[in-house]
Amino acid sequence: MAASGDWDVLLIGGGGAVGKTHLASRLARRFSAGLLQADDVRLVLQRAVPTGVEPSLHFFLNADIAGIELDDALARQDEIARYVSHKLEAVVAHHVATRNRLIIEGDGILPVLAALDIHAGLRTSGRVRAVFIEEADQDAVYRALHERDRGDALEAAERLWAHFHHGQGWRLAQEARRRGIPVVAARPRRSLPARVLQALSQVDRPAD
Repeated sequence: MAASGDWDVLLIGGGGAVGKTHLASRLARRFSAGLLQADDVRLVLQRAVPTGVEPSLHFFLNADIAGIELDDALARQDEIARYVSHKLEAVVAHHVATRNRLIIEGDGILPVLAALDIHAGLRTSGRVRAVFIEEADQDAVYRALHERDRGDALEAAERLWAHFHHGQGWRLAQEARRRGIPVVAARPRRSLPARVLQALSQVDRPAD
């Protein structure tokens, strides 16, 4: 199959509830790669970095999504993603330096992380690849969230989060396209790994 793995680090980004984690797990098995969730990095940072030092990192821990305008919520998420992506540079550099293959997935990954030539002081050109997964149907995002929560959350809250994740995914996809990074439709899920590999095979390296 295409894209046999001419990378040391593969970044899989996109909005919430589009299938990134399942995709990353399948590709990690295929390429015998390690797997890291950007959410785990965020959780560690939230524990390690006090609110007074980086308040944006803690915003959604106490915020009520119902009381926030979408554009403001997305701006807050972008602040968190920028912080997480910056910290991930060191992880990317380490795995390029050691040639210990790693897949990192999550909505905390920004396209700019993939577009860098230098991560944490190390020139990584050509060894870092990226793809962003996009779900065009907001109802599909809602259904994924509903299944994930097993129906315990209120429908109104799930609808709000679906609206947020859908908007986030659209912004990430637009930025990825602008930078020449592949954007792949989330569905059909069964063919997603093959379509991602095909998309990666058609790009020499992330654009600057």
